[in-house]
Amino acid sequence: MMFLRKIGKWSKQTKGDLITLYYAIQDQGTPLYLKIASFIVVSYALSPIDFIPDFIPIIGLLDDLVIVTFGIYIIVKLLPRIVLDRSREKSLKLNSRPVSLIGAGIVFMLWVGLTFLLFLLLKKSY
Repeated sequence: MMFLRKIGKWSKQTKGDLITLYYAIQDQGTPLYLKIASFIVVSYALSPIDFIPDFIPIIGLLDDLVIVTFGIYIIVKLLPRIVLDRSREKSLKLNSRPVSLIGAGIVFMLWVGLTFLLFLLLKKSY
């Protein structure tokens, strides 16, 4: 049970650090080589395209875990302290925003409605 808690904590920290890297890219104090490395790691984490496809058992998912996690860890260690603090502060503000369940429900219902209309149009044409 303790292991699962550590994994959960580590996972949240990694997600927060990914957002921190996004803000570090925009910071003037970040060296160019770290901006480029941060951009590559953030892009790879958000990209649906992988070096090793996810459908390959175990290895397909491990490449994401290793590349993204290791990349985040190294870049966070190399960032100047002032940049890291500013970027983490912005990241924490973003994570502390309230979430609107009503807004999410409205967007979900719009997508369901549009999907239903598309289904009706396609059914009518065939």
